Amino acid sequence: MAINSLSTELLKEILENIIDSHYLFSCILVNRIWCRTGVPILWRSPNPLEKSLLPLVISYLRCLPEKQIKCLKDENIPLPNEKTPIFDYPFFLKTLDLKLINNMKYLLPTFLEQAEKISFIYLNESAQILAINQNAPNLIMLRKLHISSWKDESSFMEKITTFTNHLQLISAECVNYKTKALALASLIQKQTSLQHLKLLYTSSDNYCSIIFKSLPSQSNSLKKLELHRVNLDTIDSWVSCYNLKTLEIRNCIGTLDFSSNPWRPIFPNLQNLIVINYAHNRQFFVPFIVKIIEAAAKNLLYFKCSMLDYMSEITTSIAVNCPNILHLDLQSSSSSQIILILNSCHKLKTLKFYSNDTNEFAFTEMIKYIRPSLKKFLVIGSRNQRSPYC
Repeated sequence: MAINSLSTELLKEILENIIDSHYLFSCILVNRIWCRTGVPILWRSPNPLEKSLLPLVISYLRCLPEKQIKCLKDENIPLPNEKTPIFDYPFFLKTLDLKLINNMKYLLPTFLEQAEKISFIYLNESAQILAINQNAPNLIMLRKLHISSWKDESSFMEKITTFTNHLQLISAECVNYKTKALALASLIQKQTSLQHLKLLYTSSDNYCSIIFKSLPSQSNSLKKLELHRVNLDTIDSWVSCYNLKTLEIRNCIGTLDFSSNPWRPIFPNLQNLIVINYAHNRQFFVPFIVKIIEAAAKNLLYFKCSMLDYMSEITTSIAVNCPNILHLDLQSSSSSQIILILNSCHKLKTLKFYSNDTNEFAFTEMIKYIRPSLKKFLVIGSRNQRSPYC
């Protein structure tokens, strides 16, 4: 098929799936149709390297309206002399990365005026918090917010809370201030359909408690929860999210005491579970993981667990409760445990595990239990040496 015969809809679908911006840039040089189709995709989420940041800012400056240019010149701010570009690049902007316009306070209002709709705001450590006009109509479509900063960004989150209640993703790192935790909790409670929450580096039990107490407000909509280096002692609040589909826990801390309500089901609709924990208190997580597996049961499709030890009880629970599991990635599993998995989980498509006791005899025994549905069977003798049995 000649490239000129592609419909605009098909061409857009193809270009949407090009991840590398360098390849996408090459595509817009093919002809005018490819250029008109590819430029909005290329410019909706610019993420330049430090050396290419200046050309990007210059391109945006060239798109400023005459009134804005006059204001900047009155402030003695140098502007590029190039002609106005063919495309209005701020119009295509959907991801507002504040590091791109750090210390350029005149640009953000212009972006919000010219951009068609902002769906994602990214705030990192080096970005300067700038005033946001809550009445900007294109912020109505804001769906994702990522805050990656050790600073107290509570005022920024409070401003966001006043004009958006349709966030689908909130990602927050380094919640190390009480005011920041309170602002984040308020932001979560305000949302009507939050689907994905990601918390990183929040080890204080008090701050985690504040945030987790806001999660029952999202118990019907929350589908994915990621917790990295978070204190899990306050567990009663976030286990109320019964519709959770994906749970990821990485190197979290806490004793996870279930004595107050030992029979309460946890995440019965869970399909994907990832637990990576090399902390000293990992033995406390085993009853918690087993409880999740027992509740999810037939719904659990993907499970990855790396804990170095304490795997026997977890593996047995998978074999007993999860007949529909499709993908397993286990660490420190014995040959007998793997045989138990193969004999019980008949729908497995991928099985990867680490084992130090897998010899030729043990491997031959495992082979007897492999079913046609298993497409990938990977045995690794140690973290540094791969077994020949693949």
